[in-house]
Amino acid sequence: MTSDYELQKLAFAKLEETYQKAEEFYGRKFARYKLIFKSGIRSYIGQIRYRKRIIILNMDALRQNVKDMLEDTIPHEVAHQINLIIYGKSGHGPAWKRVMRECFGLMNPKSCTDFNYDLGERKRRRRFAYDCESCGKNFVVGIVRHNKEQRFQVKGNGYYRCQCKGKLKFKVEVR
Repeated sequence: MTSDYELQKLAFAKLEETYQKAEEFYGRKFARYKLIFKSGIRSYIGQIRYRKRIIILNMDALRQNVKDMLEDTIPHEVAHQINLIIYGKSGHGPAWKRVMRECFGLMNPKSCTDFNYDLGERKRRRRFAYDCESCGKNFVVGIVRHNKEQRFQVKGNGYYRCQCKGKLKFKVEVR
């Protein structure tokens, strides 16, 4: 089994190779974004942050499928940077696809991967049901509003009111 250190070395080498390919293709230099590895991410396998000048790779995904991460994800993220610099655009539009096809030779660029990564379940947002004591209207609120309502009900008055000015009464947590 390959160690995390060795996987990261491979990713750094692929990132440099990708930049060199882009520089050769466009005939100009590109600033090197810092490559960061994070574990425990459940929502993406790679991400670019323009303002911070970083590319984040999901370490769990890299461990699961080295080839896909090196051959697709790293060029995918660098293509975002080049797309912004050359064409002034962000996202997965025609200009980004052009960079992926013409510069990196990836003929079928996609905004997401076909590989099914096991990154765990996303954290579910908790929701809470309330009823108006006056008119009976139902409300569903998130955790922040629920907690605020609970703190104010301890004091004897609710924080939120219905349009009819009636107090809200907690019913149940919604699953």
